[in-house]
Amino acid sequence: MKPTKRQDGTRRKKHAGRKRGRPKALGISVHSLNEITRLLERYRLPAGILTYRAVAKELTRRSGVTITVGTVYRLAHGIEPKQPRVRAALELPAFESVKVCETCGVVHVKPCPATRKPGKPRAPRLDRRRLALELLGQLLG
Repeated sequence: MKPTKRQDGTRRKKHAGRKRGRPKALGISVHSLNEITRLLERYRLPAGILTYRAVAKELTRRSGVTITVGTVYRLAHGIEPKQPRVRAALELPAFESVKVCETCGVVHVKPCPATRKPGKPRAPRLDRRRLALELLGQLLG
C-alpha cells in the first residue's frame, strides 16, 4: 500500500481502519434446515438459531458442559456421543442400546459364529519343541 498524506502533513496507509482477514459469516446455514429444526425441537431451543455453531453455543450455555459443533453435527445425523458427561448434558440415557443378533437372539461382543463363512478346517498347531523331541525319539529309537 502506498502511504498517503493527511491534511496535517502526517502519512498513513490507505486502508488502515479496515479489519484484516476473512469477513465474518452472515449466520446463514448451508446445511439442510430440516436437520437444525429437528435439533431445535428436540432440545427446545429458540427459533432464531440457524447454524450448528449457534446450536452448540446455546447447548453449552444451558448445560455448562462444552458441546462442540462436531457433536451437534453428529447428533443431527443420528450419531450419539459416547462420553457420559456429554450424554447427560444432552439428556440422553446413560447407556447405549445394544443390538441383539438376529440369527441367535443373543448379544455378541465378536461377530456371530452362526453367520461366519465356512472355511478350510485348520490343522492343529504343533509345538516345535514337541516336534523336535518326537523326531529325536524316532531317530534314536
